[in-house]
Amino acid sequence: MSENIERVERVLRFALKDPKRARDTLPMVCVDECMNHPMVYQTICNSASKGNARVPPRQLWQEKREKNDGSPLWTIGSVSRNMRNLLPIDWGDRAQGFSWGDPEVILLLVSWFDQFTTLLLLTGDINTRNQLGLQQLLRDHVKPFLDANHGDTFSLKVLCKKGNTTVAQYCQHVEALLEKRNFRFGFSKAYV
Repeated sequence: MSENIERVERVLRFALKDPKRARDTLPMVCVDECMNHPMVYQTICNSASKGNARVPPRQLWQEKREKNDGSPLWTIGSVSRNMRNLLPIDWGDRAQGFSWGDPEVILLLVSWFDQFTTLLLLTGDINTRNQLGLQQLLRDHVKPFLDANHGDTFSLKVLCKKGNTTVAQYCQHVEALLEKRNFRFGFSKAYV
């Protein structure tokens, strides 16, 4: 456990070094795997077309795939039908038994502070019992570090989708949040 926490804090220190260095101030939207839905991506692209966010949205997981010849293929995020049509290569099938853990999701998320001052994390993971889960790592390590060291320069907003909220309702909240650009500095979280 401590190794994962040390890695998160090391990446935070690196990404947040030199806070006066020029970074993009438009929100970078980062998508957790449980919010991997075409409507979510369409909402982000619509907001970006209005100048309210950067595209492409960043997927925060890797997927291990097995090609037809048995060799592995690693992708960032999932391989969509559109991707298969655009690049007709052997994408293979998703490998069984591989999981991209929450510590790795957090590492990829906070690394974007190297280029952006504002991050918006879209997630449906609201489990607060998993010791190395997304919510615990955010609450116990990212939030205190960000608030104590750079709470006046950087912003991380976590928008959590509750189980009874439809994807369409969630996307309305995402679009409204990006339109208002109401991101306070430091760490904040909301449930929709």
